[in-house]
Amino acid sequence: MDITQILPVTPCGSFHAGHEVHRIQAQRAEDDPETGEGSASVDSEGWITIRLDNGRTERRWTHDPTCLAKTLEECGSRVVLRTLSVLGVPSEHGRFVFNVDDKPSPCPIADEDLDEESLEQQLTERGGFALSWQEPARLGRPQAFTGARPMGRWKSAMLTRSWPYDRIRAEVKRVVDAADPIGLLATGAPDDEYDFEVTDLVKLVLGPREITADRVDAVWTRWFGDHDWYGTTADDMAHELSAICLRRVADEN
Repeated sequence: MDITQILPVTPCGSFHAGHEVHRIQAQRAEDDPETGEGSASVDSEGWITIRLDNGRTERRWTHDPTCLAKTLEECGSRVVLRTLSVLGVPSEHGRFVFNVDDKPSPCPIADEDLDEESLEQQLTERGGFALSWQEPARLGRPQAFTGARPMGRWKSAMLTRSWPYDRIRAEVKRVVDAADPIGLLATGAPDDEYDFEVTDLVKLVLGPREITADRVDAVWTRWFGDHDWYGTTADDMAHELSAICLRRVADEN
């Protein structure tokens, strides 16, 4: 279903419940059964009153009551409650989606230097990230993704039950340790010998750029300088890391 930008939104840099909608959250909620339909109103403090068709009343909260109020004014008061904290507002343009919660929570500090936050920090502290394919140089700065922006233009990741950051890191570490590309584990090096390299490779897996042999080799050159590959190649490792990306996307969509 098309999501068309016709209404203003307020990005805050958080994808936790009650804040911005993440594309993975919206897509997965769309695949799940609806939990209820009804009509809604929202007050200036962000509290949403939802009167369901079955007679039950629900209360939710949004960080952006102005946008939701405008959406309800333009599209009508009908709403659809979905899983994963998603509230949908049907319209002739598609369905606008909002991230709601049963309790309020603060937005991130407006003047925080987001360039200082790693992707791992964004996943754990902000609930996810979304980056424009057109701005790969901004990797590490979360971009707003809401129901009023086109989904297809964004590269994104969020914490999910199936692929949290720890699982992605474990998958990358498994590839690295099995390859032992510098040959250190074979000589008795500790299990965390390649932790710095794993961190950099995880960024490749989560990032917007293609995982190539040159980019993989650049990670090892950064930490080991000129080096020989031991028992594997950069091309083989790039292939293995790309396979992780494919499995993750298949599970999350």
